[in-house]
Amino acid sequence: KEIEKLVDQASNSIRSISTQLCPPVLHSLGLAPALDYLAEEMESAFDLVVRIHDEGLYKPIVEPGLSMAYRALRELLINVAKHAKVSTAEIGCRNIDDFLILTVSDGGVGFDYDEVASPYSRGTGFGLLGMRERLEFLGGEMQVKVTPGEGTRVTLKIPLMPSRNIH
Repeated sequence: KEIEKLVDQASNSIRSISTQLCPPVLHSLGLAPALDYLAEEMESAFDLVVRIHDEGLYKPIVEPGLSMAYRALRELLINVAKHAKVSTAEIGCRNIDDFLILTVSDGGVGFDYDEVASPYSRGTGFGLLGMRERLEFLGGEMQVKVTPGEGTRVTLKIPLMPSRNIH
């Protein structure tokens, strides 16, 4: 009975983690509803209020870009919640040319980017270096602007699917 209980707990934990990293709403309804879900998760788990600024255009991203974008935003918001010493953050989401531009900004304390992004950093998790590498593999890029005492803005540029004429 004890082993069954532990297996059930482990199974429930795996399902919970899987849903946090890639919620079903992401693939069934798209990025915008998934960002709303993410904002609710951040407020519930970290008391971080996330404001989303989305231009409302369709975001045609294919895998692995869609899941990678969601996980990157989630990791960036968790970093804000843990380190920025603020209670709010903002996500920007817009299409420019053939790219989806996602931004995460805060008005927090900032950080030493060179130290955090180093491959020798003692940090764990997704990490800025890993995030940058995954984006570059997809043909995208990442920019980080840190202003100590005024905040951080991370911009993710992810290629959109080639446009097709749909009649």
